[in-house]
Amino acid sequence: MAVVRYRYRKTDPNVDINHIRQRVGATPTNVGQSQGQLVDIDIDTAIDNIDDLDEVMAALGYANIQGPGVTGTPGDAAEFVRRVGDTMTGNLVMSTGATVTGLPTATNPTEAVSLAQLNATVISGRIWREAILVPEQLLNGGSGGILQAELAYLAANLAAGDTFIIDDGVGGAETYTAVAGAPVGPQFQVGGSAAVTQTNLVASINANSALWSAIETTGLDDYFAAAPAGQFVVYRTATSTAADRIYGVIAGGQAGVKVVEFATGDQDYTSAAGTESDLPAADPAAKRFGFGRAFASLISVETHLAVEDLTQWTWDEDDDMWRMTGGATSAGAPITWGAGDIAKTTTTRYLFPGYDDDLAQTDIIQWRVPRNGTVRNLRVRCNAVGAAATNLTYTLRVNGVGTALAVTMAASSADGSNLANSVVVSAGDLVDIEVTKAAVLVGAKPYDIVASVEFAS
Repeated sequence: MAVVRYRYRKTDPNVDINHIRQRVGATPTNVGQSQGQLVDIDIDTAIDNIDDLDEVMAALGYANIQGPGVTGTPGDAAEFVRRVGDTMTGNLVMSTGATVTGLPTATNPTEAVSLAQLNATVISGRIWREAILVPEQLLNGGSGGILQAELAYLAANLAAGDTFIIDDGVGGAETYTAVAGAPVGPQFQVGGSAAVTQTNLVASINANSALWSAIETTGLDDYFAAAPAGQFVVYRTATSTAADRIYGVIAGGQAGVKVVEFATGDQDYTSAAGTESDLPAADPAAKRFGFGRAFASLISVETHLAVEDLTQWTWDEDDDMWRMTGGATSAGAPITWGAGDIAKTTTTRYLFPGYDDDLAQTDIIQWRVPRNGTVRNLRVRCNAVGAAATNLTYTLRVNGVGTALAVTMAASSADGSNLANSVVVSAGDLVDIEVTKAAVLVGAKPYDIVASVEFAS
């Protein structure tokens, strides 16, 4: 038996498959119909004469669209896409002038959108993308991106011995243990209330973690049924897609720590995307932090809303930084460092954040950056100049590394500035002002030195 298959499309709405069974001269081995529109006919060519099949089918209101050699099962149309449940394996190609209509509102990044939704989404040159929890999740620079995060709060005070564990799933687990006395290393002191203990835990994470940072907030209470006054966010210090999660053991009950888990995928960080639960007592063994995004995946002018303070942040591809484009003010703020005395020797010294009339210290005094932004316009004022023309250099450093934002001026000069260079900083970076001398100062030395910069988001 040599069976071939022919496929036809219905052109007459008033005919059905029964007309074929009654009128086709050949004896088909199988006749199948899909969605009332397409018909497959299998014919044994060793028995049946099919020369007039196309003519007969046309008379019945069906047009030949393929055959012989069509594959699939007659009737179930294996290679057709039905209304529900099927996946198209090839491209959808539209004829000239044809359109796809009826697209619903998309809620996932992989879903198609209608022109109306696209027009409503792209506003003022911005491409709106997923919401984040806090602006600290946005990392500037060529290694920047979006940092994955998880949200939590202490619903009850903890006791000595309770643990809070952050784990990346590949050997990077960090255990923070509650203690009654002064903490050592990755420990945190139990305070007089849950709020104080929470602050101590956040401080310990920031001081001891190799992979994560934490920040307290009061703007994410809607994520929890109890609407707590204070919460905290644990987030990566570098972009990652690792299976980060939080767990630990609370002697008074796991409900003493509440977490909001965002689990898998690229969903946003809105409250609807998270799941509130008690702190898991054992390793969940799966990702619970929300999405992160690497520098290479950022799109210029993509904009994210930070739910904490409703600020809007847009990626600037030219400068590799996030710029605040809505919400709170983005004007620059002055930051100062100063010291009453910087000595005559060539020993490197560091100005005090703010100002102190003491001798500048040889120990580094760092200021932690609260928001992503740019530091620029370094100006140095010497209120009592020295006698020598020996050069002094005041350098802004980020995380212990000198930057191009530096001022070199003679010890005998009252003012110096650098208005040409700027430095991109990220929330959590540590900044200081370093003072070096080209040689030992001779004669009177400069006093009462103040350095100022402009910090803009």
